[in-house]
Amino acid sequence: MIEDVPDFVPLLSGLRNTLALTGHQDLADELLPRQQLRDRNDNVQRLLRVLDRDGSTGLLASAMDGGVTVELLDGRKTPYWAVFKVDRVGDGVWDGEADDGRDMEYITSAVAQESTAHDEGESVGVEGILAASGRPDGGKGQVKSTGGAGGVGLAKGSGRRRGGATRGQLGMKTVAEAKTAKSARMRVPVVPSLELHRGDRRLAVAGLGRTTLVHRILEADLKALSRVTTPAAPPPTPARTPHREATPPWAPGARAACPSRWRPK
Repeated sequence: MIEDVPDFVPLLSGLRNTLALTGHQDLADELLPRQQLRDRNDNVQRLLRVLDRDGSTGLLASAMDGGVTVELLDGRKTPYWAVFKVDRVGDGVWDGEADDGRDMEYITSAVAQESTAHDEGESVGVEGILAASGRPDGGKGQVKSTGGAGGVGLAKGSGRRRGGATRGQLGMKTVAEAKTAKSARMRVPVVPSLELHRGDRRLAVAGLGRTTLVHRILEADLKALSRVTTPAAPPPTPARTPHREATPPWAPGARAACPSRWRPK
């Protein structure tokens, strides 16, 4: 359980300064404006939801396992991404017992969902055409032939759609009471960073340097981890002698069998 995390919000201003120093001040003003009214795409607000205390605590596992990606829009449909990372740079050290009386909860849940959809459609149409032609004055006048056509059509359609969804969830909650399950605080050294990418190219990166976060862990887990050792290297496998098949007696170069094998008994 995460007990305390550093303030990651200054990474935002650090990324702005890095962009300005590298000649991308216009990009910093477009993607990460300092005034909320100019942030038409809510880039800063979405990024702050990841960097603030609540967001970073909930996403810390993802930040330490490759990074958390936030898409940034600039109004020109250019793909930009901000990646929030937290790298562990050392082993955790003992920071005292957690004797504040807080219980630790472990929740395991499984979710199954199923949805179905059924579409039905029906259409009916009627069409009629009437055509006529004639020869005025028996075809002796200036107009040799004339004709005309007319039609009418009628169509009707209807459609129905049915859908359904079922969802099932099973969960188990385990509570480690502070009275019976003692816990301790471990201080872990980390290096947080915030990167800006465009496509497969990294444009800028900002960091806070070496800092620490506090992680609460059960003392029973610490004792179990202290007994974990690196497995011993397996002994080298001896080289096997290549197996040679027996040469049939009729093959060229085969040795003759002992005559005693052929003597009658």
